[in-house]
Amino acid sequence: MVKDAGHAWSLEIPIGLATLVIMRCLECLSHPRYSEDENALSNLRRYWKASVNLLAGTIQKIPSDDAWLDRDPSGEHANRQAGAADDGCEVLYGRAGFLYALLRVRKTLAEATTLQSYNELERSQREEVEVLVSDASLEVVVGSIMKRGKLGARSYARSVAIEQSGKHIPSLPPLMWSWHGRRYLGGAHGVTGSVYALLSASCVLDQDAANTPYFKKAIHLAHLVMQVDKFVQDGAMKATDRPWTMYEGMSGMCCAWAEVLQRLSKGSRTGSSMPGYDDLLTVE
Repeated sequence: MVKDAGHAWSLEIPIGLATLVIMRCLECLSHPRYSEDENALSNLRRYWKASVNLLAGTIQKIPSDDAWLDRDPSGEHANRQAGAADDGCEVLYGRAGFLYALLRVRKTLAEATTLQSYNELERSQREEVEVLVSDASLEVVVGSIMKRGKLGARSYARSVAIEQSGKHIPSLPPLMWSWHGRRYLGGAHGVTGSVYALLSASCVLDQDAANTPYFKKAIHLAHLVMQVDKFVQDGAMKATDRPWTMYEGMSGMCCAWAEVLQRLSKGSRTGSSMPGYDDLLTVE
């Protein structure tokens, strides 16, 4: 049972293991029926139902976790519960990682549906995994990340306005997230990872016209790099000795820039994979 959708994803916890179980079961539909690892796969399939239920239960929990945000859209009392309104949306442990896990299952499922062996699965098995990674399911997760990102951007704008009272305030990002009360830049705990996951789910994100400006302004990450020295000085960036790391620093942001520029140049929103992350998930 996942008690908090903000800590819904990691390869170290049941959600991550459940994702790998589902993916592996689907991938093995292409194997010969009596392959050498049939016994191991048979044991693995015993956990199919529990794995699907765990991911589906996490999706169902997200609206209840976000209900207080709907009652307090200004986010002024965001700290009345554990964590801020914009917290828990990063890749390594949060909602963005959970979204990416669903997208991985969705991609694996799309490949499996082309196989005759997929149709030999029980109808209930096919239906439950198809619902799990449907547009409706992804919309729940994307909506939560976007909602919290908008509240985080408002909070960030207020803090900048207070700090720079009477001074010119540069263009501020329309989306912002934090992790344990701090704002990071990189791909694991930072805004880059959250944006990357949203870019990967553009098939869902693009359906909501109200969110289109936020997608197009993903390049706002450049603003954070311009402010990195101030973040370090104010203590807002934890990794003061590792400003270039993929997890928390600017090397992760470079990957996001490459993704955005690729889409702008080609006019396509079919992007590349998340660096490092996909490699980990696809290891045999």
